Amino acid sequence: MNVVFTNPVSTKTIRMELHKQGISDRAAIQKSFISDANAFKRKNWCLSHKAWTMEQWKTVIWSDESCFSLFPASGRVYVWRTPCHAYNTDCLLPRVKHGGVL
Repeated sequence: MNVVFTNPVSTKTIRMELHKQGISDRAAIQKSFISDANAFKRKNWCLSHKAWTMEQWKTVIWSDESCFSLFPASGRVYVWRTPCHAYNTDCLLPRVKHGGVL
């Protein structure tokens, strides 16, 4: 803790020094979780299909399953805006009380 130092350092000084070193606070990047077992299965699938011909790949039906949420469940959401656009509907985060769903 800072109180044990004879010359305490302010939070601002520490932040400035970190910025000089190229370290800054940012929202964490989210990525899908892949378990070790799933990673192993994916790698084996890739290895078993790497020699497929174009004709074999043409027989595959590709689908994309995506999950979309209108109201983020947790975490911060950032928007880029100017102060005069604070209440612009594009810059507002809709909320539902008690975790409701549309």
